[in-house]
Amino acid sequence: MVETARRLPGQPLDLTQGGRSRAGAASPDRVDGAASGRRLGKLAVAAVAAWGAADALVALSPPGLSAWERAVVAGVVGASQAVVALGAGAAIARYPWRRGASCAGIGPVRRMTVARFQRKWRLAKRIKERSGYVEHFIDLCHLFGVQTPIEADPTGDEFFAFEKGATKSTGGKGWADVWRRGYYAWEYKGFHADLDEAYLQLQRYLDHLENPPLLVVCDFDHFVIRTHFTNTPTEVYRFDLEGLSDPDNLRVLRAAFTDPEQLRPRGTAADACPRISAGGR
Repeated sequence: MVETARRLPGQPLDLTQGGRSRAGAASPDRVDGAASGRRLGKLAVAAVAAWGAADALVALSPPGLSAWERAVVAGVVGASQAVVALGAGAAIARYPWRRGASCAGIGPVRRMTVARFQRKWRLAKRIKERSGYVEHFIDLCHLFGVQTPIEADPTGDEFFAFEKGATKSTGGKGWADVWRRGYYAWEYKGFHADLDEAYLQLQRYLDHLENPPLLVVCDFDHFVIRTHFTNTPTEVYRFDLEGLSDPDNLRVLRAAFTDPEQLRPRGTAADACPRISAGGR
């Protein structure tokens, strides 16, 4: 197939999913899980103490109190316990797990953004393919607001899966790192590994993977997305981790996750003229 390279035509960038927040805007998900846990713990201790004190007040009331005096004491105790209960409930409702934070002491789980994704994987230069690719892909799912393979397909094999088994065209068994029916086959390699070899590896799985419309290879720092629609020229999109700051590159990757048809080439393979593919790695 003939490979050409193009960029998607300009469209307004949607920053509601995975985009950068407006400068200076306070993000509600930036919370300290450990500190919030300590505050909640102190409140629990205070609530237990106040509840016990109220019960003690009832127990220690003089036996000679009249009926109306006992009613007053019971009303004060009941009101105090109600205030404690409402305060504890309000604190629990405001606890960071309502904003996606994890348990106290572990730290918050933050909404993935382009800047956060770049910062995280910029520092992960020594990560190995096997130990890093699942988390890298899950981060991308969170970036674009789509379900992860296990969330979408708990069977792990029906239409969206990690380590999708496939029979090679040359014989023998192999595995695509990620596969989603009707979307893509995706192969990872370690940092700055041979992505051309990764692409050849995917090509050997195509028949068994139902010929997905996109073939994606990635080394954590570079992305190469090739279209593979029937009877169309292959178009290639190449960008690196820092290139995700470019709205066009981000739109291409978002389309791979949400709507591959946006990347369908114009014309047919017969219409295409041979051209040298542009771009970097």
